[in-house]
Amino acid sequence: MNVLLIDESLSSSDVLRRAVVNDGNRVVSNNDVSWLIAGRIKLVDVELIIVNVEAVSFDMMKALRQIVQHHALPIVIFAQREGVVRSSDVVKLGICAYIIDGLSVERIKPILEVAQARFEQFRLLQDEILASKQALSERKDIERAKGILMRQRNFSEDEAYNTLRKTAMSQNKRLADVARSIISVADMFG
Repeated sequence: MNVLLIDESLSSSDVLRRAVVNDGNRVVSNNDVSWLIAGRIKLVDVELIIVNVEAVSFDMMKALRQIVQHHALPIVIFAQREGVVRSSDVVKLGICAYIIDGLSVERIKPILEVAQARFEQFRLLQDEILASKQALSERKDIERAKGILMRQRNFSEDEAYNTLRKTAMSQNKRLADVARSIISVADMFG
């Protein structure tokens, strides 16, 4: 795995680097915190971000929020102490692991493994939510199209559904796509 280290402590940077490399990973870049806050971090080929700081600042949270919103990457933060930013705010941001005063070589591997597993679980949940929202939206479109056919053609609900289904099959389209076409035409002439 390609790991980006963001570190404000040069003394612990070597510990982190060795632990990451000894576990078979590759450190693709090692930048200090000012690069993160300035937005100069390059995320090409990065699969995991590890941040090691004295304490999480508001500026750092803002920079991490930008990364989380635009890149699907697990992020692990090691902090020497809890700062002005609350732990709950860090977790809400989507950080996979937030470890306070716990940087020791033997703990790094299990922490990274848990963070990766949590990230994958979170991604699966997001995918399920997205699929559910899409299915609900499609169902609403189908119901709306059935309603249009029922009003305009005086069809029963079954007749409207069967017409949608037959049209989808004959045009080799999805039912939801046919429904959206009917809605578009009805909106245009409605």
